[in-house]
Amino acid sequence: MSEVSNLTMRQISLLYYRERDNKGIPRPIKQMYDYDEDGKLIDRSKDEFFNLGMALGLTPEELERRWEEAQSGK
Repeated sequence: MSEVSNLTMRQISLLYYRERDNKGIPRPIKQMYDYDEDGKLIDRSKDEFFNLGMALGLTPEELERRWEEAQSGK
């Protein structure tokens, strides 16, 4: 537990809340950035942030506020 307490929310999300197969084995970690068919960059970091926050019981409003703060560097 002491090692887990040093992880960031993102690290916990990537390691422990990722999709698993029917045997419970974690699927490979998805890339946070990808490109669509038109070559436009897709950033999945906000989706991952919200998924973890909702799993931890935060409201969408609180998550949006925290996301905006993180983006502004506060």
